[in-house]
Amino acid sequence: MSIREFDSEAKSFVAGGFQLPEGKQSVSWIDRDTVLVARDWGEGTTTEAGFPFVLKELKRAQPLDQAREVFRGQHTDFKTSPFVLREGRMDVTAVVCRINGFERQYVLFGPAGPIELDRPKKALIVGIASGRLLVKLDADWIRSGDTSFKAGSMISYDLAEWKQDPLRAKPSVVFQPNCRQALSGFGRTRKFLVLTILDNLQSKAFVLQVRSRCLACHTSPAAEECDRKSISHFRAKR
Repeated sequence: MSIREFDSEAKSFVAGGFQLPEGKQSVSWIDRDTVLVARDWGEGTTTEAGFPFVLKELKRAQPLDQAREVFRGQHTDFKTSPFVLREGRMDVTAVVCRINGFERQYVLFGPAGPIELDRPKKALIVGIASGRLLVKLDADWIRSGDTSFKAGSMISYDLAEWKQDPLRAKPSVVFQPNCRQALSGFGRTRKFLVLTILDNLQSKAFVLQVRSRCLACHTSPAAEECDRKSISHFRAKR
């Protein structure tokens, strides 16, 4: 696959814009003139599965062979990809190393350098909603102390706090299933997060918003305490 920069408003390719030759590769924007690129950079830069594990920063009009290396994974990984999330003026710039088909490791690019996150290998960063970083857990997670989260849960972090110190930031529960529940999907608006779940094989939905720096049902009388026991639900439209 080859990649060229395209102007969606002018409906044409950008003259002198970013252009990457054919190959196995993935690209994410950092800003208007900078992208992160994972691709085959030459001998010794692909995994045993044939995917890239070296990530470089490429500036506009910069020759490809002058791109600056910012991360190098392991030859035994499945693949490495750039990872960028944005909400308003807040953003997350990281790299995700796919260890295999089920496990991944996230490395955040912070002011002091790369930081390997302490999430379970079967955790997935799924987005940002109202200033909260959302993480879905596909395995149980027992943190230091007595804090634990069940597989199938969604947790969130205050994004500003998490970016300042991702290893000490405290997560809060958005959704934690019981033995008859499973998270089936979610969606975001500017102010709300909508979760859809299967509850004893019935589809239901939760509407949540940020109150007191965590996500809670916007109709809950105990929203300040993030009380999800009284969260309201309605049947999802088919």
